[in-house]
Amino acid sequence: MITHFDHINSFLRSNRLQETIDRFKRAGFLDRGYTVRHPAGHLNGFVQLTFGDLEFISIVDEDEFEREASVEDKYFRKVGHPTSIGAVFHQPDQTYIELKKFIPDLSPPYSRGRKDAEDPSAVVWTFLLLPHTAFPGAEIFCVKYHKFVGPAPVLRMGSNSIYGITGYVFCSDCIESDISRWLDLLRPISQEVRRVKNTIEMPIQRLKWITPQEYESIYGKPWVKHPYLCGTIAAVILGADDLKQARSMLSKENFSIALESDEFIQLQTDEETRFTLWIESGSSTEFLEKLTKITQAATINGS
Repeated sequence: MITHFDHINSFLRSNRLQETIDRFKRAGFLDRGYTVRHPAGHLNGFVQLTFGDLEFISIVDEDEFEREASVEDKYFRKVGHPTSIGAVFHQPDQTYIELKKFIPDLSPPYSRGRKDAEDPSAVVWTFLLLPHTAFPGAEIFCVKYHKFVGPAPVLRMGSNSIYGITGYVFCSDCIESDISRWLDLLRPISQEVRRVKNTIEMPIQRLKWITPQEYESIYGKPWVKHPYLCGTIAAVILGADDLKQARSMLSKENFSIALESDEFIQLQTDEETRFTLWIESGSSTEFLEKLTKITQAATINGS
């Protein structure tokens, strides 16, 4: 079973990983303090949130990228759009069994270590990679952490008061069928899932769908439809204890605001990271309490 969608990744436009991390640090985010070398020439860095990350992909080996990267990754690196979202799971085999009922060609979970570790064979993660077409809108992969994460979630909040990923936004002209497919796949593998209009609500997160027309009304530009089904991520929603503090620190680092109110800030797409961020007013205390509860339940139940 999955507890939440803990991170999203995107290719950097300029490939300047440390400069990007430093900019986010100046905007009040926390740096995870290390990078990770992945296959396909990736060297990834992170902005740390509560049991979650914004993950930045740089390419340090172009030949390896050309050999190993998927056609989708090559496309989205070129056009600049995030496509991949990670989901935390605690019982890989059970999740695999449930999802295979809906995805017959699903490959079994596998474990591996860090490509840049002293002992690359030491297991760090277990992955379950879903086909790009499984969840319309994003490439979803499930991950179990064998290192880096302690037995209970810990609050990770920087000086901008932003504490966690509270949701994702998708832009689609097929909202009804998209939501139905997500519900079909999520219900067997999630603790609590319910639909409220064009939103799927989970214990600590929500998945929201908007139309291309709604997108244009927010950002003043048309939605770009991509040729791959995993290309409809419109925004990442982040929770903040103090919206004014978040606004102040983000503005100093030239994060442009598209729309704002007393309850939220919708930023324009960041040209370097390709992330579009929505910041909403929330409570880090409530977020951590709910996250701890669902994480403990998943661990106790072996799900």
